[in-house]
Amino acid sequence: MFWKILKVAYGLLLSCCSLSYLKKLFWKPEKNKTIFLRDKLGRIAIYRGLNVSNYSKYSSDFLPWQTKEDFARLKDWGFNIVRYMVFWHAVERVKGTYDDQYIANTVERIRWLQELGINVIIDFHQDLYCAKYSGLGFPEWAANDGGISFTRKHPWNLNYFEPAVVAALNNFWRSNDLQTAYINMLSYFISRVDEFDNVVGIDVLNEPFLGTIPDFEENVLTDFYQRIQVMMNENNFKSELFFEPEIYTSGGIPSSLEFRPDRDCTFYPHYYDPFCHENSAYSKLNKWLLKRALSIKEREAQVYRVPLMIGEFGISPKVRGYLDYLNDFVRLTNESLTGWTYYTYDKTNWSDFGVINPDGSETDKLKALVSLYPQKIAGSNPAVEYGAGNRGEKYFVLKYDTSDVERETGTTEIFIPKRTGVTINGVHVPDGMSGWVYNYKNQNSPNQYIKITWTE
Repeated sequence: MFWKILKVAYGLLLSCCSLSYLKKLFWKPEKNKTIFLRDKLGRIAIYRGLNVSNYSKYSSDFLPWQTKEDFARLKDWGFNIVRYMVFWHAVERVKGTYDDQYIANTVERIRWLQELGINVIIDFHQDLYCAKYSGLGFPEWAANDGGISFTRKHPWNLNYFEPAVVAALNNFWRSNDLQTAYINMLSYFISRVDEFDNVVGIDVLNEPFLGTIPDFEENVLTDFYQRIQVMMNENNFKSELFFEPEIYTSGGIPSSLEFRPDRDCTFYPHYYDPFCHENSAYSKLNKWLLKRALSIKEREAQVYRVPLMIGEFGISPKVRGYLDYLNDFVRLTNESLTGWTYYTYDKTNWSDFGVINPDGSETDKLKALVSLYPQKIAGSNPAVEYGAGNRGEKYFVLKYDTSDVERETGTTEIFIPKRTGVTINGVHVPDGMSGWVYNYKNQNSPNQYIKITWTE
């Protein structure tokens, strides 16, 4: 098994050294080529939110800890979506038998979120395949490792290279029967949630890992997504298909995925700084890596001709400069109008990536994630600018055009955090009105302009 892993690593190194791949390292998104998610009124939809939640990985019922009141707090922070984890092992613990009670409990929480006006991306989550390997996601009946013993390693992600885990992954990716079982499970679950207007999409597999299969993304993962796309088309599901590249691309390097959507889809990669994730300090190098990574992912989404969202990013407060990292991430995604779901909506005693303290109070990480941004834009070709004025005030400018708007599309909606001295196009807003969503009705002009200023 060691030699198989070494062979695949060598193959990956060769592919990453090819001229075509090296060019991708310097990709920049093309101007005016970005595709945005749209809501039912045709408005550009920018989604920002949190993963819900790391806690559910380990709870006895595989459900998140939040009550409806806990979900309601998301609106105060300007979040309009959650990435909600579900697990194959919870849906189909016994082969061929689906757990309708687990699905009903999940549906109940989706309904809570709908009533609160919060959208949902359903995330079919796995880490390290299944519980047998100190992970979760897949049922143990789907784990065929050929009887290889498993020895747990630390840190946790090293277990991906344990021979038993590699064997189980290889078997899944080479097994038509197991992939068919997975896709049938997806179909059954989606049929129970597709009716909800707040279910934006289905993230069909969290962080796929290659095992020791060469050309994994180009062939195996691409074919897997194609099969899921066919299933969703045949069932006329309205939810979008959210798809992720292979897990190693989460460090910001380019993907080799060849999937070409023929329905509404969204590219949904993760970003974890490969050094900060192991608790190294956030420095100028990391700042450059972050900017380069987001640029690459924006360009990849343009190649796939789909919108981009970042499905996971997060950082521990143990990392020196962690707030600088979050501030830079939010600034860059504000400038590119990129949506994201931070990992994770949890208390810090359950996950140090969590955004609230054990007593429920806000952490400084959460405060760094809260920003002024447009949630809906009733037009096309948006351009944004963030900056500081001569007197130290901060400002935000949004421009877009409505020349191709043929019908009433509703208002442009901008979340304004709790700030003082807020003005909108020069008109002062009472301080008590901050921490809200401002609705702007398009003027009788093909070009719209909104300027918001504030002090901290």
